[in-house]
Amino acid sequence: MPSTQQSRFRWLVYLPVVLAVLVGSGLRIQSLTESLWLDEMHTAWVATGEFHEIVDRAQIGNQSPFYPALVWLSTQTFGENEFAVRLLSLVAGVALIVTSFLLIDRWCQAPLIAGLVAWLIAVDPHSIFFSQEARPYAWVQWFGLLQVAAFAAVLEEDTKRRRAAWITTTI
Repeated sequence: MPSTQQSRFRWLVYLPVVLAVLVGSGLRIQSLTESLWLDEMHTAWVATGEFHEIVDRAQIGNQSPFYPALVWLSTQTFGENEFAVRLLSLVAGVALIVTSFLLIDRWCQAPLIAGLVAWLIAVDPHSIFFSQEARPYAWVQWFGLLQVAAFAAVLEEDTKRRRAAWITTTI
């Protein structure tokens, strides 16, 4: 195939990841408005108080205040409801699909393999569950992937900026 035709149809290699994101999002959205369960209620309680109360409330449940602070922003924007409390987990779960595709494609120069990885994450029951919870698990998955990517970037070329990204994602 001539190179002009190859470049014209290059976008087709991204079709699997677009479909994976759509299917993965659909699977994750299903239960976002269901009633909260016990652990999620703690997250909601921490996030729906005053901003200055987040640290103390999070400590009561032996949690880091970082995730509830983000949920607080979500509830300030979308109201105090199940969807707003779970929204950030959905975002992180979908970001995991996209980020995994981008990293595998970059590292392996194989968009079809990267698309397969994206599909495996999109339909993985654990990833779906974590993306539906008002808990930080989906964020841990996504930041874990970002941390690996930052570490790989440091190994590729050790610059101050890359090292700072690695340290930040590790923290």
